[in-house]
Amino acid sequence: MDLEAERASYEYVDAFATVATAAFERYAAAKHRDNVVDFGDLIALANHFLGQLDADARREFGFFAAGAPDGPDGYVMVDEFQDTNADQWRVVRALAAPDPDAVDTTNLFVVGDDKQSIYRFRGADVSVFGDADAALAAANERAGVAADQPPLTTNFRTLPEPLHAINGLFDRVFPQAGAAASDPTHEWAATDDDGSVAAFEAASEPLASARRSTTGDGDRVDPTVEYMPVPVDAAQQADLLGDGHHLREERREDGNALEAKAVATRVATLLSDGTAVFEAVDDDHPEYERLAHGDEDVPVERIRTLEPDDVAILLSSRGGLDQYERELRDLDVPYTVIKGAGLFDSPEVTTLVNLLRVLVDPTNDRALYGLLRSPMFGRTDDALARLAATRDSDGSLWSALQAADHEEWVAIAADLRRFRGYAGASESEEYDRVATWSALLTRVLDETGFLATVGTDERGEKAVANVDEFRSRLRAFSEDGVHSLAEVLDRIERRADSDARDAEANVVQFDHGDGGGGGVNLLTIHESKGMEYEVVVVPKLGRDFQAASGPRLAGSVEFERVGDGDGGRVPLFGIAGPDPADPYTDTSTVAREVARERRRAEERAEQKRLLYVAATRARDHLILSGQHTGGSDEYPAGLEAPDPENATTWRDWVQAVVFDGVGCPGDDDAATVVDGLRTDGMYERVLPYERAGAAEAGRIAVRLPPATVSYEPSETTVELGLDEFVDGVTVDGPTVLELSPSTCTALEQGRRCWSDTATGSSRSTRTQRPTDGRRQRVGSDLHPGWTPADCLRRTPPPAV
Repeated sequence: MDLEAERASYEYVDAFATVATAAFERYAAAKHRDNVVDFGDLIALANHFLGQLDADARREFGFFAAGAPDGPDGYVMVDEFQDTNADQWRVVRALAAPDPDAVDTTNLFVVGDDKQSIYRFRGADVSVFGDADAALAAANERAGVAADQPPLTTNFRTLPEPLHAINGLFDRVFPQAGAAASDPTHEWAATDDDGSVAAFEAASEPLASARRSTTGDGDRVDPTVEYMPVPVDAAQQADLLGDGHHLREERREDGNALEAKAVATRVATLLSDGTAVFEAVDDDHPEYERLAHGDEDVPVERIRTLEPDDVAILLSSRGGLDQYERELRDLDVPYTVIKGAGLFDSPEVTTLVNLLRVLVDPTNDRALYGLLRSPMFGRTDDALARLAATRDSDGSLWSALQAADHEEWVAIAADLRRFRGYAGASESEEYDRVATWSALLTRVLDETGFLATVGTDERGEKAVANVDEFRSRLRAFSEDGVHSLAEVLDRIERRADSDARDAEANVVQFDHGDGGGGGVNLLTIHESKGMEYEVVVVPKLGRDFQAASGPRLAGSVEFERVGDGDGGRVPLFGIAGPDPADPYTDTSTVAREVARERRRAEERAEQKRLLYVAATRARDHLILSGQHTGGSDEYPAGLEAPDPENATTWRDWVQAVVFDGVGCPGDDDAATVVDGLRTDGMYERVLPYERAGAAEAGRIAVRLPPATVSYEPSETTVELGLDEFVDGVTVDGPTVLELSPSTCTALEQGRRCWSDTATGSSRSTRTQRPTDGRRQRVGSDLHPGWTPADCLRRTPPPAV
């Protein structure tokens, strides 16, 4: 091994350590000055506090086993243990055991499923689950306690048919427990130096369904379990879809938009076909006895027709969310977006973009108006209207603000002048210009308390994370050498207006909003954790895995914990350094490569678990979909071949199973599947597996997107009471339509409501209360059939 690059990188490592130490000290000093702690501090300080106490002191507020004949004083029970890390595990041990290192206690109970550990980005370490399992088993053995702890393998959510398919699929995606090196799934998993499967890889564990696909009197639901390949390239579309297919008529260059269209069409087909689903029946229901199975462990359910809000489309991120909204809207399928939009559509980031616009050009009235009424300054529409009334006929809102003598306006004007000085946009030299754009934002946040304001909102955690993500974008601009705030703003606006959809910051939220409301639910997989839906659709299986946020700078720095050879883990820092052969360029180092490979392996293992979590949200029907592009003349239909051993997409694993038949009996391979798609539009793959020593099998259909759709939504007519308005008002001159920024924001978020002037009724493709009658009257009378947004753009809406 040539270590010359390692030696050459020493100065980089030393410099980074110096800067990191200084940054950490300044960060710690800032927290101390403001008397605050962050989330990491909470755990670290708890461990420090507990570590200073002896066992007797900790017993006072802990739950130690007393050693008395009647057992322990109390019990510690930890749920969702798969999402903990080593520091959190130590807090639990310190509260439950006199010696946290030995775990000599019999009153600690933990439950979790390592296959559902999906929070690595917030520090969860799934390998801790295995460590705790071993530690508790050893404690039981030392105490002479029976350690018969059968796994909880009964699923009360999913019908047998989709659960069999999930079992069969993930019996191949996950490695088998104790798998030999010759097992195909072993090759899909990360391994340690001795060839054994790495501790962070979850093992396959098939489940049994407690539900039945029939009611007690024999009525049946036929579950849908399928993978829907979406051919993107013209050659594959011509081969597999044939003439007249609506996806071929789209002729879209964007594969993501094409898949969104296919998914929306498939959902609309399920709705139009009257797909059957189950719903639970209470024991006081008049049909309870007729529907019961005679087994109290089997849920009693009845059959009904699928409704839009029974369906959930689970996305790996919010990127591209608007495409699914658009396609559902075009088909008149009602939908509900659970929690938020893209980064640049979020209200807090909209406020910050408006701030930059005002700093660049304070005469931008719309930006200034939006900024002043945002949580940063909190002025009301009435107050802003009074301020605007004081400006000259050709004056700006900024000039009115500068001339205002009310103390609140004077203070705001002084703030904005100061912020412009920080940004170097003011001719005054009384303000110190900041060194970076992220420092500018930090100073504004500190002086306005904006973070505290948005943090108290019902979506505060998401809002704070979005602000931090926006600050990271500004930091990157400084690192790229962008010296002009106008150029920074231009880059942000071009990014916001581009087809790329920047997802909001990845934050776990447990306060799930009501997913009902009559529409198809659009949400991320992380937001769906703990939830269930009659129909689950998981699209974008062909999307490349996105590297999780972490301690990396532009990909040049890696920091991971790697095995130390003795069963422990040690931190490893890696950074690119000068190339010994060419000191003017950088090259990677062994440490960086080892750390990067470890990160990629752990992220790949978590992607398996994330797909598993998504699939197991389904109750009755499960649909997976993924884009397929051309890539190999040797693979049937010229499709890109999967690479399950070095997977970069979920499709690599799913295609290897359902197309190539890895681990499946018989000779049916990808060519057989493609022939079935060409002739019948589908192929069914049998996925045998073993559970509790018995042979079982699941089935998953590979089905092309539907060629046509004829979905007719139910109409809701709302009377607006237009007769109550006084007629006879004549408006001369050009039409002027003024909307507040809040109204514009609502329109930009996809609300569509229009009037039919002949009937005075309102119809919406989203289940929401129509706008009030007066505002609706303005939109319909001035421009029949137009929305206010159409009026602003001066472009007619699509035909309804």
